[in-house]
Amino acid sequence: ELNFPWPAWYIERDAPSGNSLLVVVGDGLAVDHLSLFGYPRDVTPSLDRLGVRAHLYPKTRSVSMSTEPGIAAMLTGQDPAALTAAASSANLPTMLSQSGFVSAAFFESDTTERFYDREWAQGFDIFEEQLFPDPDAGGADDSGALLSRVREWISDHRGVPFFCLVRVRSVAQLPPADAPVEDAFRNGSGGVRDVDRYDSALLRLDRQLGALFKYIRDYETRSNTCIVVTSTYGLGFSPGAEKQLVDARSDAVPLIIETPERRQVKHPQDAARADLFSLGIARRKFLNAFRICVLRA
Repeated sequence: ELNFPWPAWYIERDAPSGNSLLVVVGDGLAVDHLSLFGYPRDVTPSLDRLGVRAHLYPKTRSVSMSTEPGIAAMLTGQDPAALTAAASSANLPTMLSQSGFVSAAFFESDTTERFYDREWAQGFDIFEEQLFPDPDAGGADDSGALLSRVREWISDHRGVPFFCLVRVRSVAQLPPADAPVEDAFRNGSGGVRDVDRYDSALLRLDRQLGALFKYIRDYETRSNTCIVVTSTYGLGFSPGAEKQLVDARSDAVPLIIETPERRQVKHPQDAARADLFSLGIARRKFLNAFRICVLRA
């Protein structure tokens, strides 16, 4: 059983006394477009660096290709089809809060989504949602504003164990035809394919995530923060030279888990889901003896 004092007690200390958890869920993040999983284009240098000393699951299958049930399953350990109101209220942020953690959720959402009042979302100290694209940011089609807000929150809570859940949507769908495309990603004729637009958006997201990860590395949070990167669905493209979008949603998603121990472990087995509810919260060394619950496909 964990016996952490209340967060206010930690604020008076010089350094954190527990292990923190940052979870990034990137809608549309396709496992076969990450360089560390073999993609030939250099589109994810920041995620590659994260994966150098991390647990890697290249064959992860999402438990649900819809964002809400997928994240609900991550936080509760329940199958989305069987998730009840009672089960969803017994979630990870609630249990961590009872053990002295502070918690926050930062979500990019569209006009049809409102997640903060869901049963599975209860227990967070704050739950912030912003529209994507954000009209107040001039409709910018990237996640920079949200990730800057995440960094501010982490900066304010570096003296206490925290749980931060982030959902980004900048690669959730194919960028518009007039979106900027990296010159290195254009084909020989100078034309732009669906895959070129996607890879350019992914590279921008990777740079923004890299700035967040660098901030964590540059401060004392680096020695006691576990970082998880995954998705509820990816995007699929046709084979051959055309590389057109063929699967608006694919259940093949990445799973990267960097722990403070910093060693790379590759897990070749099929994984059905990342069950964040089973991270070992009943252990005295929370996240030091980190494990993730994997259901075989």
